[in-house]
Amino acid sequence: MHSRFKRLGGALGTTGIAVAVAVAGTSAPAAAAGGHAKAHSGFKFSTVAIATPAKTNDYGWNAQGVAGLKQAAKKYGLKVKVVQNIGYNNTTALLRQIANGSPKPGLVIAHASG
Repeated sequence: MHSRFKRLGGALGTTGIAVAVAVAGTSAPAAAAGGHAKAHSGFKFSTVAIATPAKTNDYGWNAQGVAGLKQAAKKYGLKVKVVQNIGYNNTTALLRQIANGSPKPGLVIAHASG
């Protein structure tokens, strides 16, 4: 059992490093443009979305997810669309609506969506 968690931790760590490198690569033009990613995000989209199963004022997991996304999005000059309280019983259809909605987000985070 312990070795399974160790392998999972290693895989997640490697994934985290890959994501960090990818993000760092996209922010390089922004840093050259004046030190702020807001000047030029390098992304081909301007909106990201997060869908939470419960309300985001729970001082818990949902609130942390939204706060984290807002902090990251601000760094890159992206707008955040928050869709809260979607529950667990119709997640796929609701996420599809969010993905095809307006403005169309370049990334949809299904936060704790089961």
